[in-house]
Amino acid sequence: NQAFIYCEKNKALSLQEHLIRNNSSLFGGIPAELQLGEEDLRMKISHQQRLFQVKLNDGKTDSLTLSQTRDELLDLYSQYDSLLAVLEDEYPEFYELKFQAPEASLEDIQKNLGAREVIVSYFIGEEKAYMWFISTEKAFMLPISHPGKIKDQMVSFNKHFGLDQVQSLLIDSTFDRKGVYQSYLKEGYQLYNQLRGPVESQFYAGVSLTIIPDNFLGYLAFEALPTYMISGKKADYRELPYLIKQYPVSYALSANLFLKLRQGRSSAYRMQPYIGFAPSYSYDNKDGSPNASFISLRQGKLQELPHANHEIEQVAEL
Repeated sequence: NQAFIYCEKNKALSLQEHLIRNNSSLFGGIPAELQLGEEDLRMKISHQQRLFQVKLNDGKTDSLTLSQTRDELLDLYSQYDSLLAVLEDEYPEFYELKFQAPEASLEDIQKNLGAREVIVSYFIGEEKAYMWFISTEKAFMLPISHPGKIKDQMVSFNKHFGLDQVQSLLIDSTFDRKGVYQSYLKEGYQLYNQLRGPVESQFYAGVSLTIIPDNFLGYLAFEALPTYMISGKKADYRELPYLIKQYPVSYALSANLFLKLRQGRSSAYRMQPYIGFAPSYSYDNKDGSPNASFISLRQGKLQELPHANHEIEQVAEL
């Protein structure tokens, strides 16, 4: 549990920094000088702490200089405390998010899960990686071997979703569809085996899965991973045993944010920005060439979604 809290805290702090820097408008229009001032003071305090420690340990600094260095550090602490008091009083949601982030324990998460809900949370370090399996009945941690190798495999797997490859797959008759298909199946299953295979026996029918990725795993579409190898002469992606076919898959950025969203405690987490996408089968590319989706539609490989635009407009109004 302590290992989970430590990893979760690091993940949450990183997310909070990104959220605050890019969405300050969500917190009541905090003046930029206050945010910059807080960051500047933290940097000055860190520098002064190191300076004081060096002078304290070198055995050459006289007591007067050491006292002055310590007083300067205490003054920075005082300035920082005063700034925090202003933030807490005038911008409580910002203060809560950045300075009072709750430590989500395994027990906290278990209490907020449904009977058929499961969370798999990941931590990816430079040399070591771990996964946590969490349900209402059990919670445990497992090591993940060779995180660097997993990153290389993921980069290779994600190339299958690149625009050039997709267009070639759709309209280029000389494209090696079978080879690319086999590569997708092999690479995807390898990732599945390493990232979910160790806890596969813990799942049962009717379970919904929430994934909390970390580091580069945030760029991996877990739901698109094949769960076992299949053989066949035809390269048919529709027949692959994707994870999404077995369980509903959703994502959370961290356990803390998962709990916030589940409990609905703070309006700061109710994100207003929204982006929606709808496929277009128009013929006109900017250079006048046929649109790949249009060609695929004409060849019967794709079906038009006539209400897609209307759907994303309705969602935007929710």
